[in-house]
Amino acid sequence: MSLKIVGPGHLGLRVAVLWKRLNPDATIHLQGRNDRPDRTSRWEDAGFLSAPSTGSRADHVVFCVPVPRGGGGEEYVGVLRDTLDTCWTGAGSFIFTGSSSVFREDSGGIVTERSVIVNMLEVGTGAGAPPQSSGTLLQCEKLTVGAGGTVLRLGGLYTRNRGPHNYWVRTATSLPASPGGLINLLHYDDAARAVVAAMRKTVPGVFVLSDGCPMSRQEILDSARKCPDYAEDGEKILEFTGPRDKIEGKKLDSSHFRETFQWKPEFESFGKFMAEGEYERELNVASLM
Repeated sequence: MSLKIVGPGHLGLRVAVLWKRLNPDATIHLQGRNDRPDRTSRWEDAGFLSAPSTGSRADHVVFCVPVPRGGGGEEYVGVLRDTLDTCWTGAGSFIFTGSSSVFREDSGGIVTERSVIVNMLEVGTGAGAPPQSSGTLLQCEKLTVGAGGTVLRLGGLYTRNRGPHNYWVRTATSLPASPGGLINLLHYDDAARAVVAAMRKTVPGVFVLSDGCPMSRQEILDSARKCPDYAEDGEKILEFTGPRDKIEGKKLDSSHFRETFQWKPEFESFGKFMAEGEYERELNVASLM
């Protein structure tokens, strides 16, 4: 079946590579914004097609465009709506990769698909209120589920050199957050495998997804320093200036997704990934970026 990926970045390209491995003869369209000729040429060399924004429908559609952090929410929702209307045949699956940030929980509790989400009326109303991006995500979730699609509320994605750890180790000197604050993680490769699993067994609805091993900010920082890439940065000190005894964040429970799609992460945790050099097994999509 044909596949169209809207937003072929670090996640979308991994989905394309994995789908091509499973379906060598599949037609795979990649739709980016203002894609450079040199980039689209590399896609074509790898067996992918550059897709126009309209007039190209596919049986499977994956929408993984990063949500805007500031303004632009209305435009983003409009692009998602247009993609549903003009790019999907309805024969397979439509997958929207969202974020677990839409959950209200922030005191270390366990979160499932049934947990309370942020109040749309509070979004963007001031200090301490949910960000505008949460409202944008929830609007897109509603459109996706209403059309019979699947929403994946992802934890924080990472690779060897991509994720919060990269900034913390190499650039930051202070961070106004608690060192014990919990962050849920998922390797980009495992997120892509989860998307493929959801494509192969179409189940509409909302699912929570992470590796199941939430880590504190301090644990993430300490684990990253075990990677040779960050050896030269080991002496740089990052100070977490938030309350040291404050419990923040949430613990994502992905058991519903695991059971429904018979999926489990290949990279069990960020700590093990860095300590045991599992980054040597990462998918390499650098040539397609």
